[in-house]
Amino acid sequence: MVRLAVGQVPQPGDVESAVRSVAELALEASSQRAEILLLPECFLGGYGPHRIVSDPAAVVDGLRDPRLEPLRESAQRTDLQILVGAALREKTGVSNALLWVGREGIVDVAYRKTHLWATETEFFTPGTSLAIRESAGVRIGLGICYDAGFPEFTQTYAEAGVDVLAFSSAFAAGGEERRYWIYHPARALETSAYVLVSNVLGSFDGREFVGGSGVWGPDGQILTNLGTAPGVAVVDLDPSKCQDMRAMTGYAVTRASLSPLSLTRINNAPVKGQ
Repeated sequence: MVRLAVGQVPQPGDVESAVRSVAELALEASSQRAEILLLPECFLGGYGPHRIVSDPAAVVDGLRDPRLEPLRESAQRTDLQILVGAALREKTGVSNALLWVGREGIVDVAYRKTHLWATETEFFTPGTSLAIRESAGVRIGLGICYDAGFPEFTQTYAEAGVDVLAFSSAFAAGGEERRYWIYHPARALETSAYVLVSNVLGSFDGREFVGGSGVWGPDGQILTNLGTAPGVAVVDLDPSKCQDMRAMTGYAVTRASLSPLSLTRINNAPVKGQ
């Protein structure tokens, strides 16, 4: 059993303000005895790809950026592990990264976004691998926003035996919001894993982000959701429920027995490419 928290506040406009917000949310999560706190995509500096190009200060300048120091102190003070999104300048370019701040204050890159949204390809260098973190015996597969739209992505994690899928995200009002409420319960049910999402909240860079940070259980049912309220939502995750759900649905076994499927013609319609 592990207690995890997702947090959201209206998107701060710069790295320094965002770091202060992280510290406040960490205190709130710690007061509720959470062990890990998940925060939104590019929360440090703000999610705005065009702004990242026009304002170098919106990009975290490597893991030794002095603006990250309060994050280290916050993790040590609260005895909390923090996952927070940032545009991160590296030797290979700027990554849409998920940073892991350990209890001992060490900052590391936990994951780099592999599936870049259309406009993001102009600004970010895509990641090339998935990432799993373990805490208190719970295996956590990491993703960022658009990654959640790909069942193959989460199935890879499921085959590796993760108990939790954690997404740091930035879904805005409109079509993105509709997809938000489809992707996450579907990925939970398909993989029989808990799904945690921390989503950007508030107006930023000309867009309205919807919040809705929350947790779905391995049966696809929503367990907790913040709506548009700032703060943190905490939930206790029991890995045994993932195993029970997998045994009941049999998705993994059935999927393996059906692959690969052959494609047949229906009503003599030609298969594309023939």
